[in-house]
Amino acid sequence: MLLPSPADSRLLETLYFERMRWETVVCVSQRDWPGLKFDTPQLRTLECTRSDVIKFNAPNLRRLHIVNQWLPDISPIPTCKNIRHLHLQSASPKIIHSTSVTFSFLETIVVDVITQYPGAGSDSGDSAPHSCLESMTLPLSSNPTHWHRFIEVFDGLYLPMLQKLTLVGDPNPGVVGRIMAALAVAVSCNVRVVDFQTDTPLDEVDLDTVEPLLSVVREVSVHEGLLCCRAPCN
Repeated sequence: MLLPSPADSRLLETLYFERMRWETVVCVSQRDWPGLKFDTPQLRTLECTRSDVIKFNAPNLRRLHIVNQWLPDISPIPTCKNIRHLHLQSASPKIIHSTSVTFSFLETIVVDVITQYPGAGSDSGDSAPHSCLESMTLPLSSNPTHWHRFIEVFDGLYLPMLQKLTLVGDPNPGVVGRIMAALAVAVSCNVRVVDFQTDTPLDEVDLDTVEPLLSVVREVSVHEGLLCCRAPCN
């Protein structure tokens, strides 16, 4: 294992003694401070691996970014009870379902990659109502064999307050059909806006392709620019 230089060690020591003032922490490594715990009463934003989260006593933590490429579980963590904004590098449908139990005050969730592992499929028994969740950001896979994962995310998921669904990928007929199928299996879901984050400019998106979405949402946008909406639109 590569040990820190004397200068790096002094810097880490200085940072550690200032931990009571930390407001943002990004990618703390266990090898830098092995076995240590951190009392961080001012910490509001944390980016680290799942195993490092438990090292922090952060009662005011509001934003959490977990950077594991493979996330086996997201069981309750005392320091995370007040999380409002969650970003997962990767998560299976079952993990996404369980966030409603682990993070009961969650307002936004971003998932970069929807994964699928044996035994980690959708299980609505692991869910509670996402009573505060207003925004979800999910990827759209270009591989049709992965489309079931997207639908499993919504299967039995309670989303009574969800206003905006941001989807990273290009809208096409197959994608639109998948979105409609997913929202159909969610519970108490009345999404107001579907926003596509795509390299395709707004004026080049095929309106006929996305208009069917207006049967389940009020507005469709591209990079938050309005593409179409139910009439009337104010």
